Amino acid sequence: MATGHYTHLPGQLSRWGVVDVGLKCPHSCVHCYYAYLPDGTETPKKYAGMRRASWKATELLLAQVDKMADNRFLGFDITGGEPTAHPGIVDVVQRATDRGIGTRMITLGQFLTNKHKLLERLLAAGLTDFLFSYHAADPALFKELTGGDLGKMLDAMDMLGAEGFQFGTNTVCTESNSRTLPDLARAIVQKNVYVSNFILMNAYYEWADGKASAVRARYSEMAPYLREAVHILESNGIAVNVRYAPCAPSPGWRRTTWAPWASATIPMSG
Repeated sequence: MATGHYTHLPGQLSRWGVVDVGLKCPHSCVHCYYAYLPDGTETPKKYAGMRRASWKATELLLAQVDKMADNRFLGFDITGGEPTAHPGIVDVVQRATDRGIGTRMITLGQFLTNKHKLLERLLAAGLTDFLFSYHAADPALFKELTGGDLGKMLDAMDMLGAEGFQFGTNTVCTESNSRTLPDLARAIVQKNVYVSNFILMNAYYEWADGKASAVRARYSEMAPYLREAVHILESNGIAVNVRYAPCAPSPGWRRTTWAPWASATIPMSG
């Protein structure tokens, strides 16, 4: 198949959308925007609402894909929750491929290399891209931040790299990992990554009552580590987006997308 690129210019309507499969998630990311999702009690317990949440029906997701194709979307991000745990996720990707639009999976990568060979099935269905939630290069810190096993995600990255498949990374920057960002950048350049997104944690949803103060990092304290990480990545030919931070932090960041939101160039097939 022919390959190309789609670049969404800031200020213009995008032809790239989002398919949310539901907020159900087995992970425990300390910064998750939905960590305090209502759980049926007066004072929600962290992560309990996400454990109780339901998946969206596969039939509804397939109908959404069809509507996006009918309206000339070029592709969409698949998010949740943890989208790779959705029972119909391969069917969703296959429908998008059949309709000629791209798909990008946002995932912690914990289920891709299991006995069900999910990664191989997604690739066979035509998945276009991955965004791995890569929050720390140290396995112990990764476990602390997400409850997950870094090795499982790295195994999936290595399998993709062996096939020449490029992918992206998302890193939520918090008080816990901000000083380790250069180490993470050095780990990222060892993988087949084409774009890396640094997302500064915001007080969204149930975090807005002050809980986020224990998780967020101060911009001024994070800046030197983030700047070093960006330099490492860009010096190795990896594009960088920095999101949810003050604009124009220094003249030396002109090549980096630094904005309230940003869109990377996304590989397309078709």
